[in-house]
Amino acid sequence: MSLPRLSAAWMEAVLGAPVPAEPRATCADCAMCRPAKPETPAFSPGVKCCTYQPSLPNFLVGAALADPGTTAHARAALLRRIADRRGATPLYLERTPAEEADQEVGKAGYGQDPSLLCDYYDGGLCGMWAHRDAVCATFWCLSERRAIGMRLHMATKRLLGRVEELLAIWNVRALLPTRVGALVHLDDRPRRYALGELAGSRTGDALRPSTHRRVWGPWLGREEAFYRACAERVTPLSWADVRAIGGDALTGALAEVADARARLDAPIPAVLCLGNADRVTLPGGVGLVTERVPDDPLVVPAVVLDALALFDGRLVAEVLALAPAVGPWLRALVDQEVLGPPDGADVPARDRPTGALSPDDTLAVFRNFRASPLASQLDISPDGDVTWALTCGTREVRADAPDTIRLLRHVERGARGFRAGDAAAILDGGWPAAAVFLTGLVDAGFLQRRPPGPPTHIP
Repeated sequence: MSLPRLSAAWMEAVLGAPVPAEPRATCADCAMCRPAKPETPAFSPGVKCCTYQPSLPNFLVGAALADPGTTAHARAALLRRIADRRGATPLYLERTPAEEADQEVGKAGYGQDPSLLCDYYDGGLCGMWAHRDAVCATFWCLSERRAIGMRLHMATKRLLGRVEELLAIWNVRALLPTRVGALVHLDDRPRRYALGELAGSRTGDALRPSTHRRVWGPWLGREEAFYRACAERVTPLSWADVRAIGGDALTGALAEVADARARLDAPIPAVLCLGNADRVTLPGGVGLVTERVPDDPLVVPAVVLDALALFDGRLVAEVLALAPAVGPWLRALVDQEVLGPPDGADVPARDRPTGALSPDDTLAVFRNFRASPLASQLDISPDGDVTWALTCGTREVRADAPDTIRLLRHVERGARGFRAGDAAAILDGGWPAAAVFLTGLVDAGFLQRRPPGPPTHIP
């Protein structure tokens, strides 16, 4: 799988090298129809991952219409959406509100439900493959470099998505200057009419005729020509041109790409620590999955699994002297983010206190050495039952009793460090109950114990 020509040329300039190939992501012969992890629902061969309707920026619409390689089916679908005013604005040919709702409701049928198929899907393939948007172009289901490869793909998606927004706006400023205020926010973000951002802009899935006239102005009735004109403006652009157009709005996304690219080239650190990796039993052995690649197990020999606990903060050279069988697997374990350098707020296992938990111990959420995001969610069932969930990386803790919910919220607020004894007043059983609860979170790898004194690792 590869990027479309235009975005590939831009990304090569950004990376200073060709975009890494991904031979494991086989769109023509969908790899997710045969998932490695038994619990992962298999995609349908007739659907694959194409149960997603993209929102296409104006220049990609025009490029697809102008390209003889676009299939007749996909071309007809583009023209039909334009004629029916289904999300057709000068900025984007957008998903409609019904499609957005289907996307949300249909998550359970993603890759399986043919009623969710993209309009441009044609006989098992994408009918406008050469002009995919940032989401479709970067959807590598499997990466040769696993977790750190996925980091690069996600960063690439965010960068190209922002580029699409800015170039769509750039086209409107040149070709429809009198309509910019109706189409663009002051912070250079598109106004999404088709998704209902402007009240009263649509009837069902079609833009109201009055809104359609308002946003198209002098191009009313010549929408296809407008999209083609946008493509003619963008197609010749070099990355230097795009960078100049995007300005400071691209700085953050470019920094993320640079960081992800650096991880691909980074040498094996002198010290590696074991993070939160889940083990999955497979026909061929035991696989390791992590936060970024939950459906792509890395199967390793039993001798390697047994040696992982040695990565507790000691030198890698020491570990390899004790377990030389790990050596050939070291790069793969780092790529999967099973092992990582202690470069965040986390304390290596060998430096953590041991023994029974004390009220004076300092606890913190274990971020997996990779600054995994901490997230919480409140769920209320139809019967009114309340559940609070706290997740970080591959670990999740749930509570449904009022006092344990309060304790989890205390943990969330003190994620970077809190005194264990402060939880005693939250549970009815005082410190004994709090110690049992918190010890369970430590044993599960959700919390870590810190040495006495101020933290030595600052997030």
